[in-house]
Amino acid sequence: MCDIRSLALLQDNDVIQFPLFAVLFGKSNCGKTSLVETLMISMFGYTPAIEKQSFTAANLRGLQQAYKRLPVVFDDIGRAAFNRHGKDMIKNEMLPPVREYPVFILSMNAEPQSFPDEVVKRSMMIYTTTALPPHNEERRQRLQGAIQEMRRELTGHFYRRFLAELTDRLDDERLPRDWLALSSGLLSQILSDAAGEALPDWCRELTWLGYAGKRYDRVKPRLGYLFRPSAYSGSVTGVLNGWKIEGNKVIVWEQRDVFGRIAFEWDDVPSTLIDEDASDGGRKVLHKLRLEEFLDRRLHPARPWWLRWKPV
Repeated sequence: MCDIRSLALLQDNDVIQFPLFAVLFGKSNCGKTSLVETLMISMFGYTPAIEKQSFTAANLRGLQQAYKRLPVVFDDIGRAAFNRHGKDMIKNEMLPPVREYPVFILSMNAEPQSFPDEVVKRSMMIYTTTALPPHNEERRQRLQGAIQEMRRELTGHFYRRFLAELTDRLDDERLPRDWLALSSGLLSQILSDAAGEALPDWCRELTWLGYAGKRYDRVKPRLGYLFRPSAYSGSVTGVLNGWKIEGNKVIVWEQRDVFGRIAFEWDDVPSTLIDEDASDGGRKVLHKLRLEEFLDRRLHPARPWWLRWKPV
């Protein structure tokens, strides 16, 4: 990633499709730490994790200049620390002042709506819901024991073969057409050769366009529910609530709870949908055509109940 990202910057190509940060997130007890540790052991024989107290803007810049190509791993980063120190680092698309620099791997307890659009589009976001069962201690211990036993058997042979074959397929002067398809396809091929049989569906080639197209899959249902026909403001006369179409814009009045908190999180909604200049503290204004394209449906108010029985 260091080489192809640097090449993309030097050739003035789209650097967003070559993310420097990978964020593994989900609920607690989902095995995020075990997954990262297992991957690092399979690559380097140990886990090069750094204490989360070192997750500061100054330290991140220092690590970027000192770690060369060794991944920088932070486990269990809090949301406040991520927002305070990580967001600006992720948004920085300048070439670091060193020839070799690392990628950053972060694991967090968070939900998809915890991340703003500017972070999602610049990072490799991996959401996990699979968890060790805390209510079944015997099963939890058995699963954890199986993971630890597997780690003891791990060597670096798989990673060395992957790295050697991947290097042979890369061109020093040309960017790969799809780095994710290249790397995931190679991983699938190596595993297939070793297994000698058909692999499960999850072990298949992934494309960057396929991944990028699903980054907002969890946002669409929430946004679609917000703009449901029954919530159209015309259904409640004289009260500013719900949403309304005005020309080529869509206005939604933001509802707040008793503590003054906004009920809907807008951070993870694509910023291109929102007209920030027209929006204010009490309402959001969105571009109608872009919103309809994102939701893949036309926006319209609910039909009056009497039209259901109106003769055609």
